[in-house]
Amino acid sequence: MRIQRIDLIRYGKFTGSSVELPQRRHDIHVIVGPNEAGKSTVRSAIVDMLYGFPMRSAHAFLHPLPELRLGGLLEQDNSHLEFHRIKANRQTLRTPQDAPLTDGTLGGYLGSTDREFFLQMFSLDHERLVKGGAAILSASSDLGQILFQSAAGVASLGDIREALQTEANKLWGPRKAGDRAYYQALEAFEAATKTLKDATVRAKDWSDAQSKLAELDSELVDARQRHTALKQRHRQLNRVLAVKPFLLELDQLRLQLDAHAHTPSLPESSATTLADAEQKAAVAASEVKHHAEAEGAAQTELAALHVERNLLEHGAEIVELNNQRLQYRAHPNDIARRQAEVDAQWQVVAALVREMGWADMDEQALRACMPTAMTRSSLAHLITRHGVLHEKRQASQKALKAKARELEKAQAELDGLPAGQAPVDLVVALTAAQSLGDFEGSLRERETLVAQRKSEAESAQLALHPWQGQPETLRSMAPPSRETIQALVLAQNQDEAETRAAAKRVAELEAEADTLKLDIKQFLDTRHPVTREEVMHARQTRDNTWASLKLQPGRIVDAAPQFEREIAEADALADSRHDTIQDASTLHAKRAQLERTALAMDSAQATLKVLRGGAQERQTQWELQAQCCGLPPLSFQSMGGWLDARSRALELMDALTAATQSHVAQQQAIEHARAELSLAVQSLGMPVHKDSLRALMVQAETHLNAVTQALGQCQTVMRQIGDATRDLESLRLEQDSNQTALDAWTLQWTAALEKAGFAQSDVTATVESSLQILQKIDSGLDLMRKTRVERIETMRADLAAFEQAAKALAAQAGADLAAHSPEEIAQALDRRLRTAQEAEKEHRRLRAALEVAKQSKAGAQARVEQANAAIQPMFERTGAATHEELRAAISASDEYRQLLARHTKAEDSVRKLGEGMSLDALRTESDSSDATAAAAELGELDQQEEELLSQDRELSAARQDAKTRLSTMAGSTGGAIAEAKRQEALAGMVDAVEQYVRLHTAGRLLRWSIEQYRELKQGPMLETASRIFARLTLGSFERLSVDFESEPPKLQGRRQSGESVGVDGLSDGTRDQLYLALRLAALDMHLAQSHAMPFIADDLFINYDDARSKAGLEALGELSMKTQVVVLTHHDHLLPAFRDIFGRDVNVVEL
Repeated sequence: MRIQRIDLIRYGKFTGSSVELPQRRHDIHVIVGPNEAGKSTVRSAIVDMLYGFPMRSAHAFLHPLPELRLGGLLEQDNSHLEFHRIKANRQTLRTPQDAPLTDGTLGGYLGSTDREFFLQMFSLDHERLVKGGAAILSASSDLGQILFQSAAGVASLGDIREALQTEANKLWGPRKAGDRAYYQALEAFEAATKTLKDATVRAKDWSDAQSKLAELDSELVDARQRHTALKQRHRQLNRVLAVKPFLLELDQLRLQLDAHAHTPSLPESSATTLADAEQKAAVAASEVKHHAEAEGAAQTELAALHVERNLLEHGAEIVELNNQRLQYRAHPNDIARRQAEVDAQWQVVAALVREMGWADMDEQALRACMPTAMTRSSLAHLITRHGVLHEKRQASQKALKAKARELEKAQAELDGLPAGQAPVDLVVALTAAQSLGDFEGSLRERETLVAQRKSEAESAQLALHPWQGQPETLRSMAPPSRETIQALVLAQNQDEAETRAAAKRVAELEAEADTLKLDIKQFLDTRHPVTREEVMHARQTRDNTWASLKLQPGRIVDAAPQFEREIAEADALADSRHDTIQDASTLHAKRAQLERTALAMDSAQATLKVLRGGAQERQTQWELQAQCCGLPPLSFQSMGGWLDARSRALELMDALTAATQSHVAQQQAIEHARAELSLAVQSLGMPVHKDSLRALMVQAETHLNAVTQALGQCQTVMRQIGDATRDLESLRLEQDSNQTALDAWTLQWTAALEKAGFAQSDVTATVESSLQILQKIDSGLDLMRKTRVERIETMRADLAAFEQAAKALAAQAGADLAAHSPEEIAQALDRRLRTAQEAEKEHRRLRAALEVAKQSKAGAQARVEQANAAIQPMFERTGAATHEELRAAISASDEYRQLLARHTKAEDSVRKLGEGMSLDALRTESDSSDATAAAAELGELDQQEEELLSQDRELSAARQDAKTRLSTMAGSTGGAIAEAKRQEALAGMVDAVEQYVRLHTAGRLLRWSIEQYRELKQGPMLETASRIFARLTLGSFERLSVDFESEPPKLQGRRQSGESVGVDGLSDGTRDQLYLALRLAALDMHLAQSHAMPFIADDLFINYDDARSKAGLEALGELSMKTQVVVLTHHDHLLPAFRDIFGRDVNVVEL
């Protein structure tokens, strides 16, 4: 399958754009453009066009998501498919005319591929290329497994070699191990040798040994019973000695707590709070002092600073004066240069005067004798007009003679033509008929349009199914507004989303409740925790029995066993409750969590029920509203489409009515024109051959053409005669006018010569040359005048104005400078102005510093008050008047808190050491024993326990010796068995060594054979990847190989020198070339077996140099012979390489 065209109708930044991909021998296409031109958008558009839009799209920034639309033209073998893809929930495939297509329409073109497979295999950018190549190398993908399996070639033999090596290692190895057969036989050999030595000595009598063993057993039992009783007494005394100090401490602490009963309770951090407040107040007070000093210093400096306000007020004038000084400093030299230019120009003018033949004179006399510009202009104008007037007079004479001959000829032609007029009625009727134009074609078009509108209206009515009725009924409907329907759909969608969320929440809570129930059941089955209720129930049963016995003492003998069982059961439950208190707490927490989950589930189910009820109620209300409006029984979700169909049907009905009326009007107009034209023809006495409008029009036109032709010739000749007569008179007047003008010119010429001082005999050529010289003289004089007025006088005026401004400004801002030159005044005032500006800047800085000091002092004073406010509550609670009294109250509160903590700690220690006994029981036990006597008794018990333990060890050792001697009296039989085991172990060691040598040798030979086989025969994918990789690296690497000794196997590149380089050792560019080689090899294997799809490469050569980029393009060219290749790039410097490799076959699209 290939893509012939991509239509970017509304997608991303594109609107109404298309990309053509014509097929050629090398089916490769390059889409090139700068960054953000839309190349990646085109790649995404291809995927969305083939497999549909995702739920959310990053390309809906210009066009709304529901309006996204793509199109394309696909071809496969000899079949073509043109379609559009829209963003919708269903029926996203459409024809270009927007008719829906089935979802399986593209099945034959896409094969078994899906979106993820196409992105992984056929649509690659640099990031996806790197990730996919890494996945192949890690063998985590199907392609990676195929690569390493194909490279293995003899994978089963490798397993056999591993098995041989594993079996050999189980037999022997350089390191001793208990699971190896040789070392197991060696241990058996050493143990049998030792047993053989021990079994050679025997000397005791069986009966003595048996009696001795029985006697030792009896003594050992008696000693251990006495040791048990001693340990119980020892534990009791230890408990008394352990808790007695804590009980005494509790009593002392209680007395001290009673003494502090009236001490006010303050927070634990009160001392810290007081210290912080005192520190903050001290720091803030220091800051108040510091800022007050800064404020005084700023005020002192401000008082001492003097600012020249007068200079600052005239600052702009001083700056302007200094700028004028700089601007006018070159004026004196310029005046001298301009005067030299005036003198040079006068020399040129004097030469021209001599050329005119005039006597030498000064500039003023020359200006006086110069003809005025108006006189010279008049002479020049007269010279120009002379030639024109002469030519016009000659031309008018020739034209007058030619027009007289033309008039005589036209009069003769008019005398030979007949006279006549066209009938008015016939002309009017024919004109009306001709205004209808192609009335027959127009009538046929209207008939066709009526039929078409009728068919469209019927189709539109069929589209209104299931509604059926008259058009008037359809037009008179008052359906709900689209906003109302859209609000219903929006509410329904929101309720459906909330319903799904509520249903999901109910399912989650049900699963959570089931899990909690199972946890509680398993917890009860495994831990058997005792709850407080079970203990209370057992105690209540026991107390009820005891109360009954007290009321009936005679039943004590009969009920005593039951009462004892109830006591034992209650005590056992209490002990178990104490031991499993954590389990009971856990069980209670699980049951509480189960109850909360059940409540949450009930709430979620109620919410779900309300949501479903609301949706059903909305549907019921809609059905009632639709029935009242006469709408068909459709859901409001489908009503938007039905209303669109209704609007379309009404529009088509109106179009049908308009077409029918137009057709009838055309027929009436044709019939009226035919009747009028027939009447006009008959009124001329001509027979009517055919009654059709077309025949009548031909007959009328033929008659009118004959009449009109003759009338036209006559009118033409008469018009020619009239025109010629008028032209002849005009030519006579023109000839007279030209002669008059020439006479007038002669008079003007004579007067102008006299006024300009020329001789009356001077011809126009002579006068014209003299005028040119006079013009040069006048230009020279004007240039001299302009230089004096515009340059020299202007600069002198500037210098005078500068001097006046300097004197005036010195009088206002520097009276001491009045006697100085203007330049000195400007410089001095400028220096003084800069000094005043610096002073003004310092004044503003000091004012700002003064304000900062005032604000900082106020802030510090506020912090002093804030620090005092922080400890004011403690003063009020303790009633202290000074900081020392407050500090004493805080110390007393801390001491009371410490006493409480010590009391709680001592009580916890007593309970911990009391082994579950109550405080009262422990106090009673402690009071019943003296600490000194208990310590002395403990010493005696320790000595007795040591003696008993020593006796137990001695008896145990003696008993073990007696038992060992008794059990080893088997005599020479044990020695024979030991010798047999020793020989058996020797045989096992020999067998293990022989098997190890055989297996190890076989494994080494098999490994060598496997390596030789892998060198000769590689798998097809690895072989193809090796060939492509060698080509992409320009021979820097010879091929690819797999290191099977590593775990997992790793791919390596082998250079021509035999050196192997791992993937981690490759440069970024070479690693990209390896990934591309693997991807192209996988594509080659896929295309040989499966459906061909277009391959899209988006900027894959970003890490390639020019030479390797060209090799990559050649590799893509080979792929383009098997499937379509689309290359997206912003590197336009690659285009020459494309054209060098593929010539005219490459299709370049520029964005």
